[in-house]
Amino acid sequence: MARTISNEEVGAVYATFAAHGDLTASDLGKAVVLSDNNTVNTTSTETELLGKLVALDTENDVATVQVAGFMEFDYTGSPGVNARVVTSGTAGKVTTPGVEYGQGVIVSVDTTATTLVVLLR
Repeated sequence: MARTISNEEVGAVYATFAAHGDLTASDLGKAVVLSDNNTVNTTSTETELLGKLVALDTENDVATVQVAGFMEFDYTGSPGVNARVVTSGTAGKVTTPGVEYGQGVIVSVDTTATTLVVLLR
């Protein structure tokens, strides 16, 4: 029996946070960070990644973030498999850090689509 490779939703853990007022529906699927106490936002600086924005209630300013498991992100730079990730200088994307820190492990890179899959634990 042939098997296909799929990491989608494996090990997914979700948490809710306050949504920074700058977040919009166009930010869904993007990398987010903690911007204040229990508050998430995208960022244009290289810093620790919290997770992926998966739901947004702008009426109540609540965001649901995938904080663990396999997740796909757009990236900048030239990431490789087994590297760690941080948020990049482009809001909502990830990159490999310029120094020895970061989170998770990159399990695949699609250079055509400029996306990668990372496992956060």
